[in-house]
Amino acid sequence: MIIASLLLVAVAAILLVVGMSRPADLGWVYASIATCVVAALLLAAGVARSRPNRRQRAQGDGEPPPSWTSKAPPPDDERS
Repeated sequence: MIIASLLLVAVAAILLVVGMSRPADLGWVYASIATCVVAALLLAAGVARSRPNRRQRAQGDGEPPPSWTSKAPPPDDERS
């Protein structure tokens, strides 16, 4: 869903450029706005769907997954 949202934003940008080149016809601009709204809804649904819910987090092993800021443990040969 998130990739579809990205594609819809690209389509909306193209529609906006077409609408700006034809100022007498606002239909293209309105289509661009509507496409952006659909992209935002798909993005919100994709983010909500990809997040684990509270029950899944509660059933975990209690240890949070490592983040990109956590320091990796040293290799076995360097431990004391």
